[in-house]
Amino acid sequence: MAKYLEWQQRLTIGKGKHLTVEEHTVKDMHPLHWHSFFELEIVLSGKGRCIINDVEYCVPNKNLFLLNFTDFHCVYADEPMCILNLSFDEEMIGEKEAAMLLFSEMQRAYSLSGDEYDRILSAAKLLMHECSIDGECQRKLLSYILTSVFRNSRNIPKNDNLSEHISRIKKSIIYMQMHFKEDISLDLIAKEAGYNPTYFSELFKKATGESYLRKLTKLRIGYARTLLANGFTASEASLYSGFGSLSAFHRAFILECGMTPGEYRCTCSAACAGKK
Repeated sequence: MAKYLEWQQRLTIGKGKHLTVEEHTVKDMHPLHWHSFFELEIVLSGKGRCIINDVEYCVPNKNLFLLNFTDFHCVYADEPMCILNLSFDEEMIGEKEAAMLLFSEMQRAYSLSGDEYDRILSAAKLLMHECSIDGECQRKLLSYILTSVFRNSRNIPKNDNLSEHISRIKKSIIYMQMHFKEDISLDLIAKEAGYNPTYFSELFKKATGESYLRKLTKLRIGYARTLLANGFTASEASLYSGFGSLSAFHRAFILECGMTPGEYRCTCSAACAGKK
């Protein structure tokens, strides 16, 4: 139980204004994880692989990755990777930007031309400076960076007719992110958003590309995977990630990951042993 409480503390959802810009180096691997905020990672040097929601991307220079707080991801470095990381929460961006980030079909990985990459990197470095002095241009620079990234997306969601509902849908996703380990019914999540269940279900799927139950299951499975990768048993992972029974957890895990929780745990243990 102490081990679980430690994980709870590390993965607790934060609230309030959050914006940081910092450089870090991945020398080997950064295990499967998720955040309570949005994240933009600009690859400065090195190469490797980034796996986002089970999709693998090669990571050369001049790549960047845009992640929302429901994305589970890990990084494997073939050679040391220097990354400029921007992390921010919904308080730092507008409704339109938040909507773009929350749509499940939004492009996550970008390989940019030299000029576009240089412009975004320059703005990110200016933003780093603004953050260091608590300057007044933080939001404007962040908005410019995100707009530039969206401009390069091959798959921009077209949901203009949903604009009046975006804030409520966003609220429901944030609630789900914070409470997915609990029993969340359609009635409860619809009430949180201020809609009747049937109408909410239709809006949610139209806006995000998936049902509320699919989103909830992905959150639970992703969290269970982080636990399994760090030595928890299948029973513990099932309990702590919000599944009602071990059999339901096994079925959902196999459908999502193509293997049993035990097989996944063994795969992670073998991968870690191979890195030592």
